[in-house]
Amino acid sequence: MAKRRFEQSRHTHILNLANQGLRINDKFPSFSYNITNGTLTAIGHLQPRFTSPQYLVKIVYKLKDIPKVWVISPILHPKAVHLYADKHLCLYWPKEWVWKGDQTIADTIIPWTGSWLFFYELWLDTGKWLGPSSHDFHP
Repeated sequence: MAKRRFEQSRHTHILNLANQGLRINDKFPSFSYNITNGTLTAIGHLQPRFTSPQYLVKIVYKLKDIPKVWVISPILHPKAVHLYADKHLCLYWPKEWVWKGDQTIADTIIPWTGSWLFFYELWLDTGKWLGPSSHDFHP
């Protein structure tokens, strides 16, 4: 008799947009959010250092998509690095980490945005990206 092989499936509990928004407001009360046509849009200020300006950031998230973050103001340097073509921030290397809907934007995307802004400011000062980078990956 042949043995059947069963694979245990992993079921993740995708957080709905309202839960994501509530968690953002819980951890970052200065952020506001709205949900329209299946898209959560959150806007708020981050300040990576005491001497930094207040950066206004916008997060757009659709279920089963990857959250995207843009800096609205102040305007980023025209030659800023670690940005995608549409100017949303490159917060992580997709070959190392994949967004899953059971993760909270408040615990991942927003803190990583603060880190990105910190390393952006260092880049402005030094001309070198001193933060984590896909260029640093060596298998």
